[in-house]
Amino acid sequence: MTTAHRCHIFPRLHIGYDISGTNNHSHFSHTMLQTMLSFEVDYRYTLYSSFGESYFESHVAPVNPYVRGTLGPVQHNKAAAIEFWNQPQLEKALNHLHILHSNHFWCPSQPFNETRLIYTLSDLSFLTDSSLSSIDCFDGVFNASICADWIIATSDAIKLDFIDLFPHFPTERIHVISPSSESPVEQLLALYHTAWTTPKKGFI
Repeated sequence: MTTAHRCHIFPRLHIGYDISGTNNHSHFSHTMLQTMLSFEVDYRYTLYSSFGESYFESHVAPVNPYVRGTLGPVQHNKAAAIEFWNQPQLEKALNHLHILHSNHFWCPSQPFNETRLIYTLSDLSFLTDSSLSSIDCFDGVFNASICADWIIATSDAIKLDFIDLFPHFPTERIHVISPSSESPVEQLLALYHTAWTTPKKGFI
């Protein structure tokens, strides 16, 4: 796909991207972002190295580790993270993003008027593995089932498990993008465009 073709298909959007776990938890989301940032698509990226309160890490990135994008507000302790990410006017605090993409279980529960919330679900093993923080994980996935406009499942099996758990979520808004998918980054960029140009799902 040529640069001109990409720019024609993917008009300018402001993307908020969760990088809170890209160093330790999700090689896939890290690789996807690196590749997206290498594309000459006229997107504006804000990157969040602290995202939500459940998985706050004390050593969040003090500088942007990527070649493009702007680092979003950084909270240096859990209390500050809880205060920021749970504020009622979160959409305004995030400068009215077009897309907010959560990658690591935590999901905002505040209503967004315009911002489209996309949630990547890559693991449901917390349902059977008691060594994991199952309550926080389930809360994040449950919030996504209510608040997210689109779900990205990283496998067909995870998609089916999510549907079994949350049959109220519209199946047409669950998109499978896996590391083995054909052109996964192009699929993600296309989903951003689809999410912005279609109505919000609304709370269920």
